Amino acid sequence: TASYYVQNRNSLFKKIPSYKCKNEGVVRVTIKVGRNGKVIQFEVDESNTNTSNNCLRNQALEYASKWRFTQDFNDEIKKQGWIEFNYLAQ
Repeated sequence: TASYYVQNRNSLFKKIPSYKCKNEGVVRVTIKVGRNGKVIQFEVDESNTNTSNNCLRNQALEYASKWRFTQDFNDEIKKQGWIEFNYLAQ
C-alpha cells in the first residue's frame, strides 16, 4: 500500500510497487514536486523508514519517481512532501 502528503496537491498517478523483494517494512520517501506535477527530487526519509533492506528501499525510490500530482504554476517551484510505501509479507 502507499500513502502520501503534498500540501494542496492531489495524486493523479500512483505507481504502487510490486512485491519483488519478499520482505516487509515501511519506506518513506521525501519528495519534491515541480509546478508541472512531476516528482523532481526524491530520497529515503531515514527517520520514518523501518527497514534497511536495499531491495525495498530501491523499489520505493523507483516507484516514487513515477508518481504524478496536480499542476499548479502559481505554487512554489519545488513543493515538498512524502510518499510512504508499506510492504507486507506475501
